[in-house]
Amino acid sequence: MKIVSIMAACVVMLGCVGGSVASEEDWMYFSDYAVSWKMNKENTLSLTPGVWFNNDMQDSFYKWVGLNHVYSWGHGVSSLLGLQYDETKNKKGEWIDKQYIILGPVYKHAFGDICTLNTQARVFFRTNDEADFDHWRPRIGIERKIGSVVWELADELRFDLTGDRDEFYKNRVFLGGTYQISKLLKINLSYLRESNQANGTWVDSNGVISKLIVTL
Repeated sequence: MKIVSIMAACVVMLGCVGGSVASEEDWMYFSDYAVSWKMNKENTLSLTPGVWFNNDMQDSFYKWVGLNHVYSWGHGVSSLLGLQYDETKNKKGEWIDKQYIILGPVYKHAFGDICTLNTQARVFFRTNDEADFDHWRPRIGIERKIGSVVWELADELRFDLTGDRDEFYKNRVFLGGTYQISKLLKINLSYLRESNQANGTWVDSNGVISKLIVTL
Protein backbone atom coordinates (compact mmCIF):
# COMPACT_ATOMS: atom_id res chain seq x y z
CA MET A 1 0.00 0.00 0.00
CA LYS A 2 3.05 2.28 0.21
CA ILE A 3 3.00 2.59 -3.60
CA VAL A 4 -0.67 3.60 -3.55
CA SER A 5 0.06 6.26 -0.91
CA ILE A 6 2.85 7.70 -3.07
CA MET A 7 0.54 7.73 -6.10
CA ALA A 8 -2.14 9.52 -4.08
CA ALA A 9 0.39 12.11 -2.90
CA CYS A 10 1.46 12.74 -6.50
CA VAL A 11 -2.15 13.23 -7.59
CA VAL A 12 -2.78 15.66 -4.71
CA MET A 13 0.34 17.68 -5.59
CA LEU A 14 -0.71 17.84 -9.24
CA GLY A 15 -4.13 18.99 -8.14
CA CYS A 16 -2.67 21.71 -5.95
CA VAL A 17 -0.62 23.00 -8.88
CA GLY A 18 -3.61 22.89 -11.24
CA GLY A 19 -6.00 24.42 -8.75
CA SER A 20 -3.67 27.22 -7.70
CA VAL A 21 -4.22 28.94 -11.04
CA ALA A 22 -7.73 29.97 -10.05
CA SER A 23 -9.07 29.22 -6.58
CA GLU A 24 -12.69 29.68 -7.73
CA GLU A 25 -12.48 26.69 -10.08
CA ASP A 26 -14.63 23.71 -9.15
CA TRP A 27 -13.18 20.45 -7.87
CA MET A 28 -14.72 17.16 -8.95
CA TYR A 29 -14.31 13.57 -7.82
CA PHE A 30 -14.84 10.63 -10.18
CA SER A 31 -15.42 7.25 -8.50
CA ASP A 32 -15.12 4.67 -11.28
CA TYR A 33 -14.96 0.88 -11.37
CA ALA A 34 -14.30 -1.74 -14.04
CA VAL A 35 -14.64 -5.49 -14.31
CA SER A 36 -12.84 -6.89 -17.35
CA TRP A 37 -13.07 -10.44 -18.70
CA LYS A 38 -10.61 -11.58 -21.35
CA MET A 39 -12.65 -14.30 -23.04
CA ASN A 40 -9.86 -15.35 -25.40
CA LYS A 41 -6.96 -13.84 -27.36
CA GLU A 42 -9.26 -11.65 -29.48
CA ASN A 43 -12.28 -10.84 -27.30
CA THR A 44 -12.55 -8.82 -24.08
CA LEU A 45 -15.74 -7.80 -22.25
CA SER A 46 -15.87 -5.08 -19.59
CA LEU A 47 -18.48 -3.57 -17.27
CA THR A 48 -17.74 0.00 -16.16
CA PRO A 49 -19.99 1.78 -13.61
CA GLY A 50 -19.22 5.09 -11.92
CA VAL A 51 -20.51 8.05 -9.90
CA TRP A 52 -19.14 11.58 -10.27
CA PHE A 53 -19.32 14.51 -7.84
CA ASN A 54 -18.95 18.28 -8.38
CA ASN A 55 -19.33 21.46 -6.29
CA ASP A 56 -16.01 20.72 -4.59
CA MET A 57 -16.80 16.99 -4.48
CA GLN A 58 -19.98 17.48 -2.43
CA ASP A 59 -22.84 16.74 -4.86
CA SER A 60 -23.32 13.80 -7.20
CA PHE A 61 -24.09 15.05 -10.70
CA TYR A 62 -23.42 12.11 -13.02
CA LYS A 63 -24.05 8.35 -12.81
CA TRP A 64 -23.21 5.91 -15.54
CA VAL A 65 -22.70 2.29 -16.48
CA GLY A 66 -21.15 0.92 -19.65
CA LEU A 67 -20.81 -2.49 -21.26
CA ASN A 68 -18.00 -2.78 -23.82
CA HIS A 69 -16.69 -5.43 -26.17
CA VAL A 70 -13.20 -5.04 -27.65
CA TYR A 71 -12.05 -7.23 -30.52
CA SER A 72 -8.32 -7.43 -31.21
CA TRP A 73 -7.36 -7.64 -34.89
CA GLY A 74 -3.66 -7.98 -34.11
CA HIS A 75 -0.67 -5.64 -34.47
CA GLY A 76 -2.09 -3.32 -31.83
CA VAL A 77 -5.34 -2.65 -33.71
CA SER A 78 -8.70 -3.26 -32.00
CA SER A 79 -12.32 -2.25 -32.45
CA LEU A 80 -14.71 -1.25 -29.69
CA LEU A 81 -18.48 -1.73 -29.50
CA GLY A 82 -20.23 -0.50 -26.38
CA LEU A 83 -23.52 0.37 -24.72
CA GLN A 84 -23.82 3.14 -22.14
CA TYR A 85 -26.57 4.40 -19.87
CA ASP A 86 -26.06 7.59 -17.88
CA GLU A 87 -27.94 10.16 -15.83
CA THR A 88 -26.89 13.81 -15.50
CA LYS A 89 -28.32 16.28 -12.98
CA ASN A 90 -29.35 19.59 -14.59
CA LYS A 91 -29.43 23.03 -12.96
CA LYS A 92 -32.97 22.37 -11.69
CA GLY A 93 -31.82 19.27 -9.85
CA GLU A 94 -33.57 16.94 -12.29
CA TRP A 95 -31.86 13.76 -13.48
CA ILE A 96 -31.80 13.44 -17.28
CA ASP A 97 -31.02 10.01 -18.69
CA LYS A 98 -29.38 9.10 -22.00
CA GLN A 99 -28.47 5.85 -23.71
CA TYR A 100 -25.68 5.43 -26.24
CA ILE A 101 -24.22 2.96 -28.69
CA ILE A 102 -20.45 3.50 -28.88
CA LEU A 103 -18.22 2.56 -31.80
CA GLY A 104 -14.59 3.24 -32.56
CA PRO A 105 -11.10 2.03 -33.40
CA VAL A 106 -8.41 1.51 -30.76
CA TYR A 107 -4.67 1.45 -31.44
CA LYS A 108 -1.78 0.64 -29.11
CA HIS A 109 1.92 0.59 -29.96
CA ALA A 110 4.95 0.07 -27.72
CA PHE A 111 8.18 1.93 -28.51
CA GLY A 112 10.44 -0.63 -26.88
CA ASP A 113 10.88 0.09 -23.18
CA ILE A 114 10.56 3.84 -23.69
CA CYS A 115 6.80 4.30 -23.75
CA THR A 116 3.52 3.01 -25.18
CA LEU A 117 1.16 4.99 -27.39
CA ASN A 118 -2.58 4.54 -26.69
CA THR A 119 -5.17 6.00 -29.05
CA GLN A 120 -8.90 5.63 -29.60
CA ALA A 121 -11.61 7.55 -31.46
CA ARG A 122 -15.08 6.71 -30.17
CA VAL A 123 -18.34 7.90 -31.71
CA PHE A 124 -21.37 8.15 -29.38
CA PHE A 125 -24.77 7.51 -31.00
CA ARG A 126 -27.72 8.50 -28.78
CA THR A 127 -30.57 5.98 -28.88
CA ASN A 128 -33.23 7.60 -26.68
CA ASP A 129 -35.31 10.73 -27.39
CA GLU A 130 -34.52 11.57 -31.00
CA ALA A 131 -31.89 9.00 -31.93
CA ASP A 132 -28.90 10.65 -33.57
CA PHE A 133 -25.13 10.98 -33.45
CA ASP A 134 -24.17 12.87 -30.27
CA HIS A 135 -20.42 13.43 -30.19
CA TRP A 136 -17.02 12.21 -31.33
CA ARG A 137 -14.43 11.55 -28.61
CA PRO A 138 -10.81 11.02 -29.79
CA ARG A 139 -8.14 10.37 -27.17
CA ILE A 140 -4.38 10.00 -27.29
CA GLY A 141 -2.15 8.94 -24.42
CA ILE A 142 1.47 8.09 -23.67
CA GLU A 143 2.24 5.62 -20.89
CA ARG A 144 5.47 4.51 -19.28
CA LYS A 145 6.15 2.04 -16.48
CA ILE A 146 8.34 3.42 -13.72
CA GLY A 147 9.03 0.88 -11.01
CA SER A 148 5.75 -0.90 -10.32
CA VAL A 149 3.48 1.94 -11.48
CA VAL A 150 2.31 2.56 -15.04
CA TRP A 151 2.03 6.33 -15.53
CA GLU A 152 -0.03 7.86 -18.33
CA LEU A 153 -0.50 11.36 -19.75
CA ALA A 154 -3.57 11.58 -21.98
CA ASP A 155 -5.63 14.18 -23.80
CA GLU A 156 -9.29 13.59 -24.69
CA LEU A 157 -11.30 15.89 -26.96
CA ARG A 158 -15.05 16.08 -27.60
CA PHE A 159 -16.57 17.33 -30.83
CA ASP A 160 -20.30 17.94 -31.16
CA LEU A 161 -22.28 16.01 -33.77
CA THR A 162 -25.72 17.43 -32.93
CA GLY A 163 -25.35 21.09 -33.91
CA ASP A 164 -26.60 22.16 -30.46
CA ARG A 165 -23.20 22.88 -28.89
CA ASP A 166 -19.92 24.50 -29.84
CA GLU A 167 -18.17 22.28 -32.38
CA PHE A 168 -15.23 21.64 -30.02
CA TYR A 169 -16.86 21.78 -26.60
CA LYS A 170 -14.80 19.79 -24.12
CA ASN A 171 -11.14 18.99 -23.46
CA ARG A 172 -9.81 16.71 -20.74
CA VAL A 173 -6.17 16.19 -19.80
CA PHE A 174 -5.35 13.24 -17.51
CA LEU A 175 -2.18 12.45 -15.59
CA GLY A 176 -2.14 9.45 -13.31
CA GLY A 177 -0.80 6.04 -12.43
CA THR A 178 -2.02 2.46 -12.28
CA TYR A 179 -0.72 -0.02 -9.70
CA GLN A 180 -1.22 -3.78 -9.77
CA ILE A 181 -2.35 -4.70 -6.24
CA SER A 182 -2.82 -8.39 -7.00
CA LYS A 183 -3.24 -10.70 -9.97
CA LEU A 184 -6.92 -9.73 -10.23
CA LEU A 185 -6.98 -6.16 -8.87
CA LYS A 186 -5.50 -2.85 -10.04
CA ILE A 187 -6.04 0.71 -8.84
CA ASN A 188 -5.74 3.90 -10.86
CA LEU A 189 -5.40 7.38 -9.35
CA SER A 190 -5.37 10.39 -11.66
CA TYR A 191 -5.57 14.16 -11.77
CA LEU A 192 -7.94 15.66 -14.35
CA ARG A 193 -7.90 19.12 -15.92
CA GLU A 194 -11.22 19.73 -17.68
CA SER A 195 -12.24 22.63 -19.94
CA ASN A 196 -15.82 23.11 -21.16
CA GLN A 197 -16.90 25.57 -23.86
CA ALA A 198 -20.36 27.08 -24.10
CA ASN A 199 -21.20 30.00 -26.42
CA GLY A 200 -17.53 30.64 -27.04
CA THR A 201 -16.53 30.82 -23.36
CA TRP A 202 -14.24 28.24 -21.75
CA VAL A 203 -14.70 27.25 -18.09
CA ASP A 204 -11.99 25.19 -16.37
CA SER A 205 -12.27 22.74 -13.48
CA ASN A 206 -10.15 20.14 -11.70
CA GLY A 207 -10.82 16.55 -10.81
CA VAL A 208 -9.49 13.58 -8.88
CA ILE A 209 -10.22 10.13 -10.30
CA SER A 210 -10.06 6.80 -8.52
CA LYS A 211 -10.69 3.60 -10.43
CA LEU A 212 -10.68 0.03 -9.17
CA ILE A 213 -10.14 -2.52 -11.95
CA VAL A 214 -10.89 -6.22 -11.58
CA THR A 215 -9.48 -8.47 -14.34
CA LEU A 216 -10.93 -11.95 -14.63
